[in-house]
Amino acid sequence: MLIGAGDDLLRAGNVNSAEQLFQQAIAAEPDNATGYYDLGVAYQRANLPDRAISEYRQALSHDPEDVPAMYNEATIFEVRDVPVAIYLYTKVTRLQPDSPTALLNLALLEIGEHDTRAGLADLRRALHLDPSLESRLPASIKSLLGHSGRSANPK
Repeated sequence: MLIGAGDDLLRAGNVNSAEQLFQQAIAAEPDNATGYYDLGVAYQRANLPDRAISEYRQALSHDPEDVPAMYNEATIFEVRDVPVAIYLYTKVTRLQPDSPTALLNLALLEIGEHDTRAGLADLRRALHLDPSLESRLPASIKSLLGHSGRSANPK
């Protein structure tokens, strides 16, 4: 009940009140991964990435396969520590191989880290699952795909 009310407040943009409800939910049920995840989301929206990471890790300690917590943690690490973000997105895509957004994010990071072969393979998988994602690609990445979805010069 607290988590649902907190989610409603979060959707309405009332991050501080949502945070309080999630903290109450965690106090009432300290083993409930969802409360930690939702508190992490509140902290991430409040631009408190260190706190968000801490809560996502708490969620993962209670549910090691909590894909949303892993995914959100990866989004924070994209700008902090790319190898950690790649590691987390790889875990997400192993647990949910049909996650086109995780595959896209992973592919873009891999290509940025000069792992073009892996990046293009993940990019092709993402586009196969959701062709509309191509509109989000920068022209430089689109050019790597070539006309038939094959790389012009993978490295």
